[in-house]
Amino acid sequence: MTDPAQQLLLLVAEQLERRRVGELHPPVRVDDVHRVRDARQERLEDVARREPQALADPLHRARRHAPIVAHRARPRAGPAVESSGRRARPRGADVGSAGAPPSGHAAHGRRETTVGPRHRGPRQDRASLAVGPARPQDPGVSRFADALAARTLLSAELTPPLGADPTAALDVARTWAGCDLDAAQVNDHLCARVRMSGVALAALLRGTRLETVLHVGVRHRNRIAVQADLLGAHAIGVRDLVVVPGHDVRLGPDPHAREARDLKTSAAIALVRRLADEGRLSSGYRLAGPLRFRVGAVEAVGRGSTDELRRRIDAKAQAGAHFLQLQGLTDADRATAVLDALWADGVPERVALVASIVPVRDAAHRAQLARIPGVAGVDAEGSTAAAELGRLLLTHRATSGLHLRPLLWEDAVPPLVAAVRAR
Repeated sequence: MTDPAQQLLLLVAEQLERRRVGELHPPVRVDDVHRVRDARQERLEDVARREPQALADPLHRARRHAPIVAHRARPRAGPAVESSGRRARPRGADVGSAGAPPSGHAAHGRRETTVGPRHRGPRQDRASLAVGPARPQDPGVSRFADALAARTLLSAELTPPLGADPTAALDVARTWAGCDLDAAQVNDHLCARVRMSGVALAALLRGTRLETVLHVGVRHRNRIAVQADLLGAHAIGVRDLVVVPGHDVRLGPDPHAREARDLKTSAAIALVRRLADEGRLSSGYRLAGPLRFRVGAVEAVGRGSTDELRRRIDAKAQAGAHFLQLQGLTDADRATAVLDALWADGVPERVALVASIVPVRDAAHRAQLARIPGVAGVDAEGSTAAAELGRLLLTHRATSGLHLRPLLWEDAVPPLVAAVRAR
């Protein structure tokens, strides 16, 4: 006869083998996750129709439907007195509440009786806890938005530092603040490398008198992290965003990094518009007020035909993008042909277009830019060629502005801005 201990070992080994092959815990399928997410969204929408206050106040349903627990109360005539003369604490009362019943579970594990609905008590003021609109002194209309509407926008891209010291980035921003630049766009996780948070750098840039536009990468964040960054950005005064897909993590130096793969660009744009128009998070929770954001996106001109480019632009415009930055414009002939085609199709009437160029200093600089995926420098080298192309793109009838990407050449911005403005 088999020993009981041996039987137990055999049973454990069998269970481990079944678990290894997936009989006990089959792998979770993506369809199952989407099905659960859709079912949860349907429940939230049903609750929103039946009880609109339930989403605005998470404690609303608990106050309405949760029962209270009956506790042993002390006599109304007065507290019981023990033989020692001390006041006796009622059985079941909370230790730190001076005889008040405990809030939640019954004391000593006794089973209590449900007697009725919970008393709601005074309503808590949640104004200090909720994220609301900007402060009254905040004008709500940025210089970036004004220049975009006037079709004279000129911005430049700033890369956060690789470390925790912002000195170099702030020095660059102070230099840019002295020229006629409308805003600095802070990019996000360039080359899939760990860099200083764009929200933190945007907060530091407030002291340089240079307006900040924040890039929001969706490849490295899920929707919870994206919305948390958006709340922080709104709190420090950022009003303009650019949703970017981000670089593949395999291009970065960390072999253990994984992508979030939660949001695509169009879904992230719609998420920002929901915050801006309705003041609601993706979970359905309603904030104290809408967040005054303007959101844009990027689109690569050299990827596919002009018809495919137009379809991609229309998809982002339908998702709610206020403007789109066209990347990959490297020469005057190609850029003019693309912009003329978009103008003929009426694209600028649906969404504002901002041309984007990458100035190239010399051959060595071009070799450095070649290591950055998706970056195409201007064909002609030197600041003069970049200024001529920028002036052409800024004055084109289809564009509302020009964005400079001085990657690894930040000193080129002040002379380029002066040359482009002197049209």
